[in-house]
Amino acid sequence: WQKFLHILYATDKALTSIRPTTGPACAAAKTPLSDSNNESSPSSRFRPVHAWIRCITSPYLGLQHCRPYGCWSVLRVMGQRIPSEFKARDECDGGRTAFQTMAESPSKNCCLCLEEIRDVMECLMDADHRSAFSPRNSDGRLIGHVALENGWPCRDLFERKTSASCA
Repeated sequence: WQKFLHILYATDKALTSIRPTTGPACAAAKTPLSDSNNESSPSSRFRPVHAWIRCITSPYLGLQHCRPYGCWSVLRVMGQRIPSEFKARDECDGGRTAFQTMAESPSKNCCLCLEEIRDVMECLMDADHRSAFSPRNSDGRLIGHVALENGWPCRDLFERKTSASCA
């Protein structure tokens, strides 16, 4: 598990050099093992779930070569080992939740099969369904609407989640 976190950290740092960063806190982010329990400086904390979502939505990694449901399986293990990370906001990523990180990325960049993408979206919503119905900081639009506009297959998930919470 620790070796995987180090590989994920290195991959996320490499992707950071390709994509624009959203703040100076990203440069100071610590490795997953160095001070990972230090909550006193959340802006310098590595967020593995967010990093994994950035990897899933990156066109540069070639994740289409993963075995079917490989990415989703990793996300499920993260949900078992570090469930609090799904609701955490990543200061290196503009204070976004994991669901928001995925929703604001274009779906065309994701190379996973449609069923796996849907299951990843459902996993994120099960862990933190409130973030899908929250307003985006930049313009106040609901993050769920942004996800639909960016092509993520989650319309039926929203209908199921809202009808279940209203019952």
